[in-house]
Amino acid sequence: IAERPIKSNEKPTGKTIMLSHRDLMDTFGQNDVSDADEDDVINNLHTCINLIASAIDEGTGQWVREHNKGATQSYSDDEEDFIPDNNHSVTYLEGYCSDTDVTVLYIGTIPRCREIHHTTGFLFEDNVHHKMIMRQGQLFRDEFQFRRAVEVFSLREGFKLCIIENGPDLIHLECSLLRCDWKIVGAKISTGNSFIVKDISLTHACHIKRAFKCTSKWIAANYLHLWKQNPETASVEVKQQIIQTFGVVCPEWKIFKAEKRAQQLLGKDHVQGYTRLTQLKTEIERINSHNIVVLETKDEDSGCSKIFHRMFVCFHEPAFTFKMNFRNFIAVDGWVINSVHKSVMLVAAALDGNNDILPIALAEVEIEDFNSWYFFLNNLIRALRRENGEGLCIITDGDNGVLEAIEDCIPLAHCRQCCCSIYNQMLVQFPDPPVKDLFWAACRSTSEVQFTRYIKMIQSSSIECHQWLFQTQWKKWALHCMPVWVKCTNVTIMLTVYLRNSFAKFFSLSIADRFAAISSFIADTYERRRLSGWNWLRNKITPSVQQQIRNRVIQGQQIRILYSTGRQMKVEDTDSMTYEVDITSMTCTCRLWQLSGIPCSHACRCLEELGENIEDNVHQLFSMDQYRTTYASGMDKLPERSKWQLKLCDEILPPSALDNTSFIADDLYDQTLVPTQNDTKETHVEASGAKVSVDNKFVSSSIYVYLQYANISNSYLEHLHLS
Repeated sequence: IAERPIKSNEKPTGKTIMLSHRDLMDTFGQNDVSDADEDDVINNLHTCINLIASAIDEGTGQWVREHNKGATQSYSDDEEDFIPDNNHSVTYLEGYCSDTDVTVLYIGTIPRCREIHHTTGFLFEDNVHHKMIMRQGQLFRDEFQFRRAVEVFSLREGFKLCIIENGPDLIHLECSLLRCDWKIVGAKISTGNSFIVKDISLTHACHIKRAFKCTSKWIAANYLHLWKQNPETASVEVKQQIIQTFGVVCPEWKIFKAEKRAQQLLGKDHVQGYTRLTQLKTEIERINSHNIVVLETKDEDSGCSKIFHRMFVCFHEPAFTFKMNFRNFIAVDGWVINSVHKSVMLVAAALDGNNDILPIALAEVEIEDFNSWYFFLNNLIRALRRENGEGLCIITDGDNGVLEAIEDCIPLAHCRQCCCSIYNQMLVQFPDPPVKDLFWAACRSTSEVQFTRYIKMIQSSSIECHQWLFQTQWKKWALHCMPVWVKCTNVTIMLTVYLRNSFAKFFSLSIADRFAAISSFIADTYERRRLSGWNWLRNKITPSVQQQIRNRVIQGQQIRILYSTGRQMKVEDTDSMTYEVDITSMTCTCRLWQLSGIPCSHACRCLEELGENIEDNVHQLFSMDQYRTTYASGMDKLPERSKWQLKLCDEILPPSALDNTSFIADDLYDQTLVPTQNDTKETHVEASGAKVSVDNKFVSSSIYVYLQYANISNSYLEHLHLS
């Protein structure tokens, strides 16, 4: 019973049985089972289990765990048998704090999601039955494709699923019939983002009844093999097969909708996604005239069609709330979208008063370079109405021309560089640096005194590392150089990584559906946070800041007050370091209070000594009144695609598709290849006027990237003796 609870938010249908604690007591016939006879309890419990089992055998709705009831559902019709995409996308964005980055910082690399393209995906037998293949060791692109594959498999086989575990790293599903032991377990592989079938039962112990269901999801699942063999399969052919097999005449519109769903499952709708971009632009501007969408195309060689070049989207609500109620701190980053067509998504994200992450603007470009970043930043400043970037603090990883674009486009903005990027560069120069702990202590130092102390310790440990660090423009990554008006202590771009994890389930969609899904996600985020603001009606400051204050109060218990002159005090910590605190001016010589806007541990100790409320000394950016004002207006949601207005416009073609060698380069990223026995042999390849010399002893996956851009065919790759 405990392993298979029913959804608490759905009404019982048919003969579904929902047992509460009171129902169980009524079944036992006793108010207190503690005095019941052991045999009576066992017999009554056995009766309950049989009652539930018989009800399940006659057919019930989907059985899911309680923690899955709030998962986002992608489809509107036939919602039973749907496995929710429970990737904790909400958790990623709520209550982010730079203090939680400590464990990540010492790893030295920002975790990036990578898709592997030699996955099997949907497989079918090559015979008249076209049975779907699910076997142990089968590889899927990510957790989302795995969920869709199991869902299609269950619809084709005619059984219902029970979700035992549905997480981002492990998915465990079983047959909903209690008498059947069928199960499938999928897990994320350690070297990437792919999902592998870890365990699967080959046969069912129950009798499966396969009957026709007139829903687009069922039709798409049972005839998916037709669209995989031939994406141009006509709806008439599917209709005839349904008539021959089941003797049912299915409506044309239902088959058409199933075809669209099948193309989305197989990733065959990307070309149509580019053709709908003009329609998407019109809809975004129609729901709010202040929304900004910039769509740029290139002329085809023949001059008859337009080819997609890049697109920028900024919704009015996030831009307006950022200007009025957010800290002037923006993190920008670029994400590679590994789809059929080459693209990179550029994003700008910010933090609200509860440290919740909110995307401000998005762009999709062909490549990440100076021109793409200049296009993105120029439109971002225009949307925020910040000429030359004055009053903005922007943090970035500094790669692919973003720093040069910031200097040219927004010269008055305060530019920061991600400390993880600096650390990775240091690892290239010094593979095993003895100062990595000291480096992170220095970059997170809030005062110049602390920073200088750690830098001297680095110098005494490694002169080479010390000299290299001072050549990296340390004022751009050292925390104590952050302007106090920013009210932020972030030294990495980890908030964009969390945002990417939340958007990961949209990356397999076509470009139009991807931006539409992200728009709906932001609108839902606005509504959820608006309601949360009223749930915290009695709070004076946001919950995230309250938790930070509680942590600092605990730290302040070990601090000793040396002397006090009214509202000015001098304290000493456990390291015998002294600090001066001024309650009136809300300052401390450690500078954490000034940088974050939240009293530091020294200030918390002094405020407790004076008997004052610590929350009264927090910056107004973190007040609940400010938070409720931020999301009070809400955000208009983009209508469903079927309700978009039709408009005659030029057809937009996708950019040229990637060849297979680009996928190989991404698959082998950061993997060490085994050299051949002839470690010193050099291989020379001539291609497009470029000569490549490869020393097999030091071969890495990066050679594939070079060969790809040199237009070298796969036959040449065989001569490189690569694993």
